[in-house]
Amino acid sequence: MTVVMMKPTNECNVNGCTYCYNMTGYAASDSMLMETSIIRKAMRQITAYENAKKRYVEFEWIGGEPLIAGKQFFSEIIDITKELQSEGYHLSNCIQSNGTLMTKEWARMLLDADIPVSFSLDGLEEINNLTRKYACGIGTFKQIMRGITSYQSEGGKVGLICVVNRHNIDHLAEFYTFCNEIEVGLQLNYLSYRGNAKENRLDLAVSPQEYADALYNIFELWLTNPKKMHVESTINSIIQDTVRQMDNKYGSCSWVNMPCQSNKINNLISISPNGDVYPCTSLDGDEEFRLGNIKEEDYKDIVEGSLRTYLGKRNQRMLKKGISFPGCLHNAILANSEVDSVDPMVEAKLNLKEKIGKRLNELLISAKVI
Repeated sequence: MTVVMMKPTNECNVNGCTYCYNMTGYAASDSMLMETSIIRKAMRQITAYENAKKRYVEFEWIGGEPLIAGKQFFSEIIDITKELQSEGYHLSNCIQSNGTLMTKEWARMLLDADIPVSFSLDGLEEINNLTRKYACGIGTFKQIMRGITSYQSEGGKVGLICVVNRHNIDHLAEFYTFCNEIEVGLQLNYLSYRGNAKENRLDLAVSPQEYADALYNIFELWLTNPKKMHVESTINSIIQDTVRQMDNKYGSCSWVNMPCQSNKINNLISISPNGDVYPCTSLDGDEEFRLGNIKEEDYKDIVEGSLRTYLGKRNQRMLKKGISFPGCLHNAILANSEVDSVDPMVEAKLNLKEKIGKRLNELLISAKVI
């Protein structure tokens, strides 16, 4: 599968989150809206290239805040998608939104087009409003919940992304219970120290091991809660990988290996509003890692170019150094200023995998499954 992070705009209507990565590194000219010609060329060339390699393509529309682009903008995306699907191509779209602009009208339009939306929320009202707030300082909780309610009223199934930070790490259990009550899925993301988060690191930072311990606590809640709400990202990946290994199947450990630039099994790419292409959205705006521009070049030339090829062989180079799990490319660069280095999250995630695997084994033995 290939995931393409599409940024229709860098603008955001909230613009005051304490860890927003869009708050630095972007010039005023980057507030432009992605041109339809860029969208059409990108979607057609990427889908054709990736489908030919037997990879399904998911276009994930992010920001900034993507809904700022407006309904006409997304109507064009829907039309392009239908056109490509009618030609036999395999692709889909999804949106990551802060949720404050979601209405019933938006929900109907997007759900009718099979475009799911995930929302961002960092905890209950008092906790969320410490980090996710408008530029004037007012918190976003009420507006996000209004958006979630509107989306659910039209039949949408909600998934939340929660960024784990110093303010909410001790309150995740109660937030998990809340998510169960309102029937939404939950994804717990590690805080990326760029943009505002870099400036506010002392107030926001949690260590990799603290993050892993928090995930394990949520895993235990998930085991004992009868609703069994879907817990996405790391926990889900670890469970799947552990079960594969128990079943004597190859465990990918993709959550610590992440060969996202190898141009083989899975692919990840990010496209900015002006058409600039980067390995992932976490590296957007970093000229050192700019792969090309989809407006000016063909996708094939960009992803098969020298920089992408070099990044794609990172795991091979690290393996020669005796390192099997280098982890996330961006995290490694951010921590060490070097491509061929180890993501500081790896050790904590491997410890988490071992702990979850041991717990699953205990449950299976007690149930006399193994």
